Amino acid sequence: MKKAQQGFTLIELMIVVAIIGILAAVAIPAYQDYTIRAKVAEPVGAAAAAKATIYESYVAEGEMPAVTDGIMTQLDTALTALPTVSAVTITRRSDDVMDVEITLDDLGGSITGAASDSRLTFSYSGSTNGLTVSCSSGSGAANATTVADQYLPSSCRS
Repeated sequence: MKKAQQGFTLIELMIVVAIIGILAAVAIPAYQDYTIRAKVAEPVGAAAAAKATIYESYVAEGEMPAVTDGIMTQLDTALTALPTVSAVTITRRSDDVMDVEITLDDLGGSITGAASDSRLTFSYSGSTNGLTVSCSSGSGAANATTVADQYLPSSCRS
């Protein structure tokens, strides 16, 4: 009696390896973009959450809080504690406008270079209609956002 052949042929194994290679070539860049967006989303969420606190102070005082004010110190401390943030700079441009500049650590993936290349700037503008927040590169801030639009939430895109 003849014994039946068992196992895979070399061609079958090569086809499987080629398919895995194609899937990896597509999946790795997509995963890197996903991780960068996740790293950017954390400080964006924290700065957006600060909007209510800044607005309460703006309404109560009639102007933006001072950079040395307690709530701004707490915001600075909370943002600096995030693992992706290397520095925070808060600037009060006028009674109605304040900027919060967040310098991010190297985000990895296709974004390379010094941490100063990745910056998020939130411009808070108060008026009688409420408080608006802009975080796009065209926000009017002295040091505007430099993170590529593809990694920003839709509310921050130019």
